[in-house]
Amino acid sequence: MSKNSFSYRYLILSWIVILAFMQNFNSQYLKIFLVIYVLAFLLESEQFKAPLKFIYACFLKPIGNNADQRSRLDSFYEDQAEVYDATRGRLLRGRLTMLRLTAGQLKKQMDTLRKPIWVDIGGGTGWNIEKMNDFFPIEQFEKVYLVDLCAPLCKIAESRFHARGWNNVHVICDDAASFKLPGIENDIGKIDLVTMSYSSDFYVSGRVTSNDIQVQQGTLNRHCNWFTRWFWQIWFEFDHINLHPSRRDYVEYQFDTVKSFNGRNHFLIPYLVQIPYYVWLGTTKSLASASHVNLNAIEISSEKSLKISAESNTNNSSVNRPVWRQPYNPALPRHTQFNSYIYAFTWEDPREDLKVLDLNENDSMFVITSAGDNLLEYALRENPKRIHCVDLNPCQ
Repeated sequence: MSKNSFSYRYLILSWIVILAFMQNFNSQYLKIFLVIYVLAFLLESEQFKAPLKFIYACFLKPIGNNADQRSRLDSFYEDQAEVYDATRGRLLRGRLTMLRLTAGQLKKQMDTLRKPIWVDIGGGTGWNIEKMNDFFPIEQFEKVYLVDLCAPLCKIAESRFHARGWNNVHVICDDAASFKLPGIENDIGKIDLVTMSYSSDFYVSGRVTSNDIQVQQGTLNRHCNWFTRWFWQIWFEFDHINLHPSRRDYVEYQFDTVKSFNGRNHFLIPYLVQIPYYVWLGTTKSLASASHVNLNAIEISSEKSLKISAESNTNNSSVNRPVWRQPYNPALPRHTQFNSYIYAFTWEDPREDLKVLDLNENDSMFVITSAGDNLLEYALRENPKRIHCVDLNPCQ
């Protein structure tokens, strides 16, 4: 419908409503007429068409008695595939953060890595791949594979990539548990990047009770209260989606964590509706070990002293002596007592420090109770070789 015909139609309807009021039209029929008038206006308006389709497909339309997951997905998304991206911008938080962090890791490895191969599992309409181009050009990938079981979403993705002219991007409409990558024989060890955005699991983690420091990584804001866990698990059960925190635990057990972030999406009503989400970047343990040696190696003299100190730390612990180092553990009261960053406005001036420190790019620094602001000043202005910082407050 053209904009002119749209305007004239509702101008005529408006005059009918006015005339009905003037003629004391039956109020019951007038109410029905007004409801039809409002619904017609909303359905014709592009601004409201997308959310109305979303509401109908997600909350009103019955999925039906489909026997398998593919049929259920096709039935669920066929009426909203065209408006999927328009209705998920605020709902699916964390995707841009994931892409930025991933692109940063790829750029860091490009000097030693061939053109990478990327598999986006559960990629849907291809929104992630198109957005990745803003941070890491798709042309720099050898191949990109989008894997999804839903045919309506895959059609949107194919149209999107065709319009972009990306011949190295391939859409595979298949089950993530059994798909094959065309053009790659014996693909084990040949995939450089795998992403799963709201397709591996949702976020229903309980409180971490282990004292193992490896388990404690990335625990800030990770805990979901019992109501949140119960609500989201029940909510997604209606759509035949089973949520469980063990999936994330298993991934973190099998791989080494590079970066981890836990957040809340204050959707629609801030602080009342808080949808938990997380961003996790990991790598295989063999690559993590090699990266640790290359990127986090320290001076030889310090390495020897660290080994000795680590042994003494264990020995002191065995004889109930105070240990020299207390790792951050969010389960301990001495760490949870700090819940704020108090140096947003500081009376310290790191610029005065730089006048007397005479730092250069070969220097290593050891900064105690660092707070963070001083460190950033040192790093940005003088770029020393390494900065070791210690502070008891995890927020700082």
